[in-house]
Amino acid sequence: MKKSQPEKSKSDNTRGKSKVREFVQESRENIVEGAKKVNEVYNELYEKVEPNVSDFYANKVKPKARNIYKSGSETFEHVAQRIHGIVEDFKHDLEIRNMTHERNKSVLDLGLSTYHEFMKNGTVTKKFLTTKKIADLMDNIQRKEEEILLAGSKMEEQDA
Repeated sequence: MKKSQPEKSKSDNTRGKSKVREFVQESRENIVEGAKKVNEVYNELYEKVEPNVSDFYANKVKPKARNIYKSGSETFEHVAQRIHGIVEDFKHDLEIRNMTHERNKSVLDLGLSTYHEFMKNGTVTKKFLTTKKIADLMDNIQRKEEEILLAGSKMEEQDA
């Protein structure tokens, strides 16, 4: 009795493996047939649609895409130039503000020095006005005025 059970198991195993092989083989054949059918349908559709798609692309999409690209490029170039101009204007404005600030600081120093001299002596003498400190402040004020005027005229030239 023990011998028949293992034999039964072996034959059941063999039958089970055989059924699995049959199923796998049948599935493989079905998949191949399905793929062939899908390929045939795709080719039929492509033959019907392809000339229309090519004509549509060549006559409608391609020219519009070219125009969009050209327009986008021109717009980008215009925006880039405008931004560059704004940055340059800002840079010049900042430069003029810095020079004006430096000039104003020198004017304030000159005014305070003159005020202190007047409060100390009751007058402002020629000797005081010709000291190195006052001469340097006056030179700095004059130089900054010239730089501000030059920067302003350069800015006007660029805007024109």
